[in-house]
Amino acid sequence: ANTYGGATTVAGGTLKIGESGALPTGTEVVMAGGTLDLGTHDFAEFGVGTMTLGGGTVVNDAGSLVLPANLKVAVGSGAPTVFAGASVFPSGATVTVSDPESIPPDVNRYVFATFVGGVSGPMPTVVGLGGDWSVKMRGDTMVLSRNRGAILILR
Repeated sequence: ANTYGGATTVAGGTLKIGESGALPTGTEVVMAGGTLDLGTHDFAEFGVGTMTLGGGTVVNDAGSLVLPANLKVAVGSGAPTVFAGASVFPSGATVTVSDPESIPPDVNRYVFATFVGGVSGPMPTVVGLGGDWSVKMRGDTMVLSRNRGAILILR
């Protein structure tokens, strides 16, 4: 078993998880680029409760990947986190978005997660957004959208 404490950050290269217990129970996984290869393991197996989405790729060979219950959006990372393979939102999941106002005013959509292979399960509850923003699924992508309200065109 791993005795390391603290978040596990994947910022470049590939971190391949070879056995159960490779990540400490309760750790936060921070995706900041690179690849996290879970092999046939699952986040639930390690007790990973929180994942920060800031780019990179998550690979899983188990058939379907149950995502952590708490997803955080790293606004400004510039690239979505890609989940390769079928993914599942667990019941009661949340998505926390902090500082969406740091997105330039001319950007109306910010893609922060792409699910190659699809995603199923109940849509997570969104935390930390004001009325100007919403989180939506657009096909196999999860998008932070700026709510512009109705546009009236007069002729």
